[in-house]
Amino acid sequence: AMSDQCGTTHSAGSGAARWGLRLGHTLTALRSVALGSADGENPDSQCTVLICGGAVQQPQDQDQHEVVAEPCSQFRDEAVGWNSGTVVGRLSDSAEYRGHSAVVVNGNIVLFGGVDQNSKPTNSVRVQSLDSPRKTGTVVETLGLKPTPRGQHAAAAVTWCGKSLMIIHGGVDANGTYLLDLCALDLDSMRWLSVGIQSGLDTDYAQSGVPTGRAGHTLSHWGEKLVAFGGGWVDRDSRWCTTAELWALEPMSHGSSAADCEVCLRWTLVPTGHREETFSVPLTEPSPRAFHAAVELPAFLTTESGEEVCSSVLFLGGTSSSGKCLSDAWLLSGSGMAQWVVVGNSPGLVPRARAKHAAALLGCRRARPGRPNFEAEILVYGGEYGDTSGDQIALGDGWELSLRQSEDGSVVCRWATSLSEEDGTPLASPEHTRAVSACLVGGATDGIGFDFYTQALARGPQAWLAADMVCGDRIPRGIVYALGRTFERLDRVASCTHVVTRRIQCDIRAKGLKSVVDTALIHRIDTFVNCIGTFTKCRVDHVVLDALNDHFLVNVTANILLTQTVLGHLSPRFAQILQCGSTLALDAKPGYSLQCATKAALRQFIETVRVEYPAVRVSSVHPSSLNTAIFAKAGDTRDVSHKPPPSVTTSCFTFLLTLPSKVEVPEMVLKNR
Repeated sequence: AMSDQCGTTHSAGSGAARWGLRLGHTLTALRSVALGSADGENPDSQCTVLICGGAVQQPQDQDQHEVVAEPCSQFRDEAVGWNSGTVVGRLSDSAEYRGHSAVVVNGNIVLFGGVDQNSKPTNSVRVQSLDSPRKTGTVVETLGLKPTPRGQHAAAAVTWCGKSLMIIHGGVDANGTYLLDLCALDLDSMRWLSVGIQSGLDTDYAQSGVPTGRAGHTLSHWGEKLVAFGGGWVDRDSRWCTTAELWALEPMSHGSSAADCEVCLRWTLVPTGHREETFSVPLTEPSPRAFHAAVELPAFLTTESGEEVCSSVLFLGGTSSSGKCLSDAWLLSGSGMAQWVVVGNSPGLVPRARAKHAAALLGCRRARPGRPNFEAEILVYGGEYGDTSGDQIALGDGWELSLRQSEDGSVVCRWATSLSEEDGTPLASPEHTRAVSACLVGGATDGIGFDFYTQALARGPQAWLAADMVCGDRIPRGIVYALGRTFERLDRVASCTHVVTRRIQCDIRAKGLKSVVDTALIHRIDTFVNCIGTFTKCRVDHVVLDALNDHFLVNVTANILLTQTVLGHLSPRFAQILQCGSTLALDAKPGYSLQCATKAALRQFIETVRVEYPAVRVSSVHPSSLNTAIFAKAGDTRDVSHKPPPSVTTSCFTFLLTLPSKVEVPEMVLKNR
């Protein structure tokens, strides 16, 4: 079962809890509603989202996919959290698909193409009725010349030339050919129409004026046009290539193309424009990618001059030509000239990088006095994570993204989740919490903290739980929270099957640190390992006020506030805190005045925590110099290649943390021989 914030319990036997690991699926919002009216009154904000098809990866062979047998299931969002959905209906044929497309027209969801469980593409059109009581699905016999069977194409519904059309572009056929054709289905007569393109289809797209064959791209509404972004293909040397090209598609009069064509269209390569950025993240352009997600936003976004943008599109994640999954978000605005805005993350939880996921707009709100210029709520689900090594991990987590445009024009998003990364199980459900152990690693993105984070993901709770807290072979499921500023390095770390990672993005210097951590920690913490700290080499007579304040802020003040916050989240059964210090806290050395002072102050604070909280096992480990990058970052050019690696210290962490709960080692000092 899962409970929303109002305390209502919903069955977890279907819907979101059954979506599971899924990629190549589609998400379709049946009603993207306003989050609030201009006078502040909230309308009925319930929105139903359909998830259709998709595939899950088999653990025995990451290259094999099992097609999900649940073609359409729904999820309801009532602005209070996740509610379980129900299976909407089944299509009349037994084969379900991944890499298909879906559009909603007149109370029906129309699906085209995709690849079945035998990796065979189709050109069938399936219609799922949403209005009939039984919500049945059927395969429709279409008229006209059918397009080539395909998957991983792009599609959108438009009203052009007086017709309601489903426009389809590109994809991959059964021979592995990357297609560049355009297809148009008349949704009223269910007849395929002949399509004319304004320019000839030469092999060189720069001369022909049409995009090359591609797959994994998106086709979205952008004002009165459609815009195709990204995509990938395999070149003649069998290399995977991706692009960041932006192509606009629009209808033309019959006089500009062949007279016998029923629909005449024109491609235009859209130029991009730059503007001065008003917030800290510099504006560039999105990197080449494929298998990203796109969400169309209404005409609420405003420019720096206060003018309303005709429409905008949000692009999320994807995969690069090297196979690395991306975690960034970009907003496309403008009209004739494209303007790209990189979307920054607010401090707090952030999802894993991913591709082949899906997203849908839940609701949006215009500017109102005292509120941001624009607000939108977006649902993101599933996908896969991969890196340059070729390993791929299917994902089953759901995220709700809150997009905000502030008065200065900057756009940021905040992520929230209540579904597990592995299988979509609600994190608040008894199935998820009865055998879960959570560990928080401060400073997990570098040095000693990164090394322990790697061990925690590889070994799971056995790396941080007291020996008598593990009952025989029943190892609890692990949740590892990583606290840091950037997580690019963490994307390369693989985890064991029973560990889920949660990332808390923030700067420890920020004033809102407590609020960020309080919001992000949705589990009771069994073990808190804190490796946050900074380093500087400075003699007493060279100490300046700015360096003094900053060093104490990071090494002492922020660590005290973080520890104070975490104390309120510790498990009531048994919990432990391990603080990584330094031998300089005990033995002063010339040239390290600030390091000695701050580490000694933190050491005494942690000792006070141990005395005031006798139910919590508190330990400190004080290593000597190690072979890490912390010295070089501080301008200390000494050679540390002969120093011990961080794993020497983190192995001591694991030794102390896994001691029986009745044993306490308050302090361990490690000196190099």
